[in-house]
Parts: sequence; structure tokens; C-alpha cells
Amino acid sequence: MKGIIKFIIIIILLLNIFNIANSEKDNINSIIQNNHNKLLKNNNDNDVIKKEEEEKEKSSEELLLLDDFKITRGKTPNGETIDFDDSEDASNYQENGCKIIETCRECLESEKNEPYCSTNHRIKMFCEDNESIRFISCKILNNKKTKNNNYYNNKNHNIDGINNNNNNNPKIEKTSAINIIYFEVVVLVVFVFSIYFVKERKRISSLQNNERLAKQLNKV
Repeated sequence: MKGIIKFIIIIILLLNIFNIANSEKDNINSIIQNNHNKLLKNNNDNDVIKKEEEEKEKSSEELLLLDDFKITRGKTPNGETIDFDDSEDASNYQENGCKIIETCRECLESEKNEPYCSTNHRIKMFCEDNESIRFISCKILNNKKTKNNNYYNNKNHNIDGINNNNNNNPKIEKTSAINIIYFEVVVLVVFVFSIYFVKERKRISSLQNNERLAKQLNKV
């Protein structure tokens, strides 16, 4: 009877340990799923940030166009030849129905004698007023385009920082969860063997006592 009670107690303990292990497993899976969802959200946020930065870069390049190029001569949508004193005039010209579709480039061989190629460079524009293509002469300042390197460095640094701060890898967390479950199984096995050894020791001790009593009775 006592053996049956001990067996039932062991079964109950084992079931409790298995329930705890399963509960821990569910909790870990829930944490992994939540972190995975956060990672996806952060990736989406990074995509949005990257898109916004690209838009900023694009608008920055449009502004740089006016800073890097000195527009000297052009034609109005009506075909009238005009001279520009500075980049601000060119900006106004761009806003008044004409959009730059090709930045300051060297004139083609066939364009060398055209009025807008007096500086050997020209800008190609599309004027929406009469849907015509216009050219404006231009020249490159300092022989190259200049960009704000600090802006790009800071932008890259921020994006890298976001990626580094949210570098949660579900695979690593899953491996940790498996290791925890293995540890719980090892503890369970050790517990079962401990109970077995204690029970076996008691049984051997009981047999030894019985043998000793039997020898004493035989002597009597």
C-alpha cells in the first residue's frame, strides 16, 4: 500500500514538472513571437525612415543644383533669350512652369554652336506651359558637385543605430528556449533517479536488517 502511495506521489510530481516545463515553453514562445513582431515593426519603421531620408536626399540634390551651378543664359517659354544674374533667378525660372529634367552637362557636339552652349554646358528643362523642351546654359562651380557629407554620415549613423538597437534574433531566442527545456528535462531525470536510489537504498537496508534478525533468531 505504501509503495502504491509513493508511486502516485512520484507520478503527481512528474506531471507537475511536465506542466511547468510546458508552461515555460509557451511563455518563451510567446516572448519570441512578440520580439519577432517588434523586429518586423522596427524593420518597417526603418523602411519608412529610409524612404523619408531618400526623399530628403532627393530634395537636397534639387537644392544643390542651384548651389553648384551658375546659370548664365536661357530662354523663356516664349522663346525670348534672357540672362540670369544669380541662382535665385534660375530658381524662379524653374518654378514658373519649367522643370529641370537633366542637370548641368557638357553640350553634345551637335549643340556646340547653339546659344545655350556658350559655356559648353547646358541644362535641359521641360516647360509645362507649352509642353516644350528648353535649354539653359550653365557652368560648374569648383569643377565638381559638392554635397553635405555631414548630412549623409549622420543619416547612415542613425539608420545603423536603429538596426543595432533592435537586433533581436528569433533564432537565438529559440535556441535559448530549447536549452532551458533541456535543462528542465535533466533536472527531471536527476529527480527521478534520486527517488529511485533512495527507495533502493531503503530496500537494501531493510533486507540487511531482516538478514541480521534472521541470524540472531537462528542463534537463539
